[in-house]
Amino acid sequence: MNNEANVNNINLCVAEVIDSAPLDTYKYSQNYYNLFSITARIDGYVNKPVITAKPANANMKKIPLIGEMILLFQLKSSVPSNETYGQNQWYYLTTIDIVSSVNHNVLTGYTSNEEQQQQVGKSFTEKSISPIQPYEGDVILEGRFGNSIRFSSIVQGGSLYTISQQSKISGEPGDPIIMLSNGRNNKPAKEFIHEDIQLDASSLYLTSKQSIPGLKLSYPLTKGGPAASFNKSQLIGVADRIVLSAKTDVAVIDAKLGIEINSSDIRFGQSTTKEPMLQSTAVLELLQIIIRTIQCGFKDSSGIICTPINKELNNTGNITKLFKESINKRMLMDVWKA
Repeated sequence: MNNEANVNNINLCVAEVIDSAPLDTYKYSQNYYNLFSITARIDGYVNKPVITAKPANANMKKIPLIGEMILLFQLKSSVPSNETYGQNQWYYLTTIDIVSSVNHNVLTGYTSNEEQQQQVGKSFTEKSISPIQPYEGDVILEGRFGNSIRFSSIVQGGSLYTISQQSKISGEPGDPIIMLSNGRNNKPAKEFIHEDIQLDASSLYLTSKQSIPGLKLSYPLTKGGPAASFNKSQLIGVADRIVLSAKTDVAVIDAKLGIEINSSDIRFGQSTTKEPMLQSTAVLELLQIIIRTIQCGFKDSSGIICTPINKELNNTGNITKLFKESINKRMLMDVWKA
């Protein structure tokens, strides 16, 4: 079998990645011209030469595992101070999808050295990872461990796909959406799965005109309508804990309609000790009782009736106005329940 092709005078070869310990692939080296290099054997046969290959793309790296098959080519080195200057330098493009696995594409048990049992890398943890359900036009980046970024849109023709897109997101065809997902419930036998904003460990969605039917909040919103049916642009982040930290300046939440902090326990300030806030309706009711009591006057021990000397307390209209002005209807909290 000839695993070499000539395309525009560049020889493309298939090779098996072998032990790259002498290269310190995952360590910094002063020989920085060979950073992230791996060793491979052309065609994967013992009698074929062992070569050193660098990643062809320095900005997007997927370092192949020992035992994976890769596609590579060679060019003459043009780096004057490099020891390979003027010689043919090998570059690897990508791993080859031998077993259609997101996690790894090593043929377990197969190795170019028949006396050794093939291992999946050295520190690599093998896991059963389900691939993402693709839709026509999608661009999907999938990590080896169940993390992905999907550049997608709403598509038609639900019967074309194993998992209907409409069960996860809804909207008009062609409108863009980006879904970043980390940590999913995988299925056996490489069955397709779809991002699930509630079940995935953490998610970040950037929508344009889509609604996310599966989005659930701990408590219903009282402003802006239900979260699951909103169909304009959104930035949705879901995780067990969310931390936003401004290192040297302010953190800003700017909203045209309003800001809703939807939790049963809300705390402000920087101290470790907290005290409760006053409930405005309860405080106003208590003040009204006190003022009415003062307005009525009282009897002293001799039976003489005393009346308030502060005329302001007898100005019922002014007091009523002050009570109304003390209520800020732009900032609301849970209603006091007697």
